[in-house]
Amino acid sequence: ISIALYGFANFLAIFIVNRVSDLPVLVGNWEAKATALAHLHFPGENFYPPGSALLLAPFLWVKPHYEIVVFFYFVLASIIYFLICETLISRTTYRVIALGALTLNPYLLWTCNSGQDTVFELFLLLSFAALVIRKRNGLALFPLYLLCLTRPAYWTLLLIFPLLLYIRVRKVQSEKPKAVFVVSP
Repeated sequence: ISIALYGFANFLAIFIVNRVSDLPVLVGNWEAKATALAHLHFPGENFYPPGSALLLAPFLWVKPHYEIVVFFYFVLASIIYFLICETLISRTTYRVIALGALTLNPYLLWTCNSGQDTVFELFLLLSFAALVIRKRNGLALFPLYLLCLTRPAYWTLLLIFPLLLYIRVRKVQSEKPKAVFVVSP
């Protein structure tokens, strides 16, 4: 299966859910905060962090049709998921099963379509995971930080991540063979 075909299949899946669902697309709830941030103003309401508003800001030109935002971030997340599966799963059968788990998950599709920030969370979480898998740890902090600004529960991961990196680096260093010099008389 190609990455383009997988992305298109996920677009069709989220598009069908969008057309069948009687629930509205709620990412537009971030419109006021996204507009304020786009105009470089502090949002009037700061109860929720601005992560979702930052991701919505480039799409303010499509208002009030925020379905495009959901389609964009869901397809992008599915492409990232494809790359993760391609990296981690070598057997084709298992990879197809893993890829189908995302595409055929009705609950995930429904919540990405109608949730206020689920599609943003999925995109950022998979971006973080993909960068960690590729050992781009410094760059992985960016989607992780935005994820914290989307869902505050991820602050724990942001605080623990450097410790996990330190442990991994120490483990790799301890597993490297050490040069032994023999001095003969």
